[in-house]
Amino acid sequence: MAQTPTPTPKATTPIPAPSKPEPTAEKPALNPPGSEKKLSDRPSMDVPERKVEIWTEARWILEKELEIVKALKSLKGESVSTWQHEVESQQPIKQEFTTTYAVEKPNKLFIENKDVKAYADGQTLTVYSKWLKQYVQQPMPELWLLRDTLEQLSSGQIRSIPGEPILRPGMSLEQTLRGINSVERLRNGDEGGQAGIWVHGFATDDRQPGSNPYEFDRFYSDADHLIHVTRQNMTAMYQDMADRIAAEDSEGLAVPKKAARYLKVGTTTTYKRELNPKIAPETFVFKPSAEDRKVDRFIFVIHPGVKDQIAMIGKPAPALVGVDFGGKDEAGKDLPPQTVDIPGMKGKVVVLDFWATWCGPCCASLPSMQMIQQKYADKPFVLIGMNREHAGDERKVKPFLARRDLTIRQFNDVAGKAAEAFITTNSIPCVVIIDQEGNIADIENGYLPGKEKELMAKLEKLFAGKPVHTPAELAAIREQVGVGKSN
Repeated sequence: MAQTPTPTPKATTPIPAPSKPEPTAEKPALNPPGSEKKLSDRPSMDVPERKVEIWTEARWILEKELEIVKALKSLKGESVSTWQHEVESQQPIKQEFTTTYAVEKPNKLFIENKDVKAYADGQTLTVYSKWLKQYVQQPMPELWLLRDTLEQLSSGQIRSIPGEPILRPGMSLEQTLRGINSVERLRNGDEGGQAGIWVHGFATDDRQPGSNPYEFDRFYSDADHLIHVTRQNMTAMYQDMADRIAAEDSEGLAVPKKAARYLKVGTTTTYKRELNPKIAPETFVFKPSAEDRKVDRFIFVIHPGVKDQIAMIGKPAPALVGVDFGGKDEAGKDLPPQTVDIPGMKGKVVVLDFWATWCGPCCASLPSMQMIQQKYADKPFVLIGMNREHAGDERKVKPFLARRDLTIRQFNDVAGKAAEAFITTNSIPCVVIIDQEGNIADIENGYLPGKEKELMAKLEKLFAGKPVHTPAELAAIREQVGVGKSN
């Protein structure tokens, strides 16, 4: 049988002669020698650039794409992502998500997905929740902060900016490779009838701390040297997490628990775009309708108890007394459970972190909570984990924390009495802040990377003798969710 010849790229995009594939740490200059580094060139949130290992043979095509995008005056298009999740003996899941966007120099942006819209008109940044019919608005941030500000305002529903180098022409290649650990090889190929080059590498999902990297492939077309398809294969990453959870759950059991068997997990994204189109100015301007409301922040009511939780803010915290899981003495010997007297902590700022080992977002938040405990060790401050393990699984808590070097004291709430008192029965993670007077200062549900910054800002207010919410702010939040209104 005749073999099908391997497609070769056009002369405009020759693959360099093969050589031993050594990673390189070289970085292109951010600016020509002697030039000033602009604010738009700064890394997001002042975080140092991550080191990305890029094979010499792959670097040229990534730099070519970046060069093309930086030179654009405008860009608009759409990306369609298909998420697949298949587990043995379970119904497979397949979902499709579309994002449309428009970008124009020097500082205009529009993004829309199934949940939110974002508008940047050069003066104001607006994020609109389509299903809440609410919007948050603030002055346009510095461009190096734009991506992180959008992620924060949208509660993680916008995590990237298509064509960001158009707005930030000083971006380095490494700054554009968010979450990517390495780009290791490339090969000739085709996709959808187009000849081009596939690039292969590994990336990390920052929403799954401690997880193994996953594989990705990107297809760059010979026609325009831009990405047309991205495939993320997360099957091995999910299987590894399932295996580790099953191993932890099996500690002390005569018959080990079996891990779920993942058959396929991943996303395929296709891209369509117009280069340097003429974009109507009104595209970037938000115009609220009569039913749209401006709010300070979105409150996504993820369970019915949120309304009741907000009604508790400003009121005395429930008087909870319980026991912890026991600690260790100086010699490392186990100590019996000790009493946890939350009312007795009056005079200190207290944070109660409701979580469980089976809750992925909870586990993702724990390193941040440990950092907060260490940061405020010299303040009148107490952080307590409110563990919501399933009955019979209490034995897992201490080994789980020890493996991760977590020293947060834990309140044993397996019975759920504390969760019931703070109406967190149906939603974790949940963080409750209690002020120095013993009153509930705030309650927050859920976790996304970066949310710890919001928590620290609230704690700083309390340490300075200020409330987390002014009376006017609290009244607005209550009105937003309908506290005080009859159904």
